[in-house]
Amino acid sequence: NSSELSKLYYTGFSLVWFVALAISVPLILYRSEVMDLLYTDTNLDAKRVLGLLMAAYFVKSTTYISGTLLTAFGRLKTMNLFMMITVVLNVMLNYFLIHQDGISGAALATLITQGLVAIGFILICHRNRLIELRISSYVKDLVLAIVLIPLCLVISHLAPFDIWYFNFALCLSVFIPFFFLFNFVRIKNIIREKWL
Repeated sequence: NSSELSKLYYTGFSLVWFVALAISVPLILYRSEVMDLLYTDTNLDAKRVLGLLMAAYFVKSTTYISGTLLTAFGRLKTMNLFMMITVVLNVMLNYFLIHQDGISGAALATLITQGLVAIGFILICHRNRLIELRISSYVKDLVLAIVLIPLCLVISHLAPFDIWYFNFALCLSVFIPFFFLFNFVRIKNIIREKWL
């Protein structure tokens, strides 16, 4: 029923949001160190691009949930029409931003486009009333990001360890208690209802 589907949707959305946040934030903050580790010949543009693409990955990750829901309900025509619009927008953004900022402009165009796709898919899901609108669930996910991003910024700024990847690991470890705090109870309840 609609209530069960909504519960699965919001749980999946929060989990994907959390995992994508845990992956992208440390990589954005330590993009220079990661690029220096992977490549012997790199530059500031490449490091900036990594940060922008990780941000694009974060916003795109939500479409794995909303896009799957739209596909399951047969809203392919709406999805394809919206995607065509964003492709045109992406081409236009690339034309202007690449001329202005080169490869960084292309990455920024990707971030903007993926952000619009993510927001658009969510709006289409709710406009078609495929699931219940629970603003509190989206707000909780935003609060999670608002809390964790500054914490990671503080860690990267203070750099308590001399070796950067220890600080990177510490930044990752910050997410663990919040995972259990925000999601574990909800996951446990679903498992109990479905299989126990």
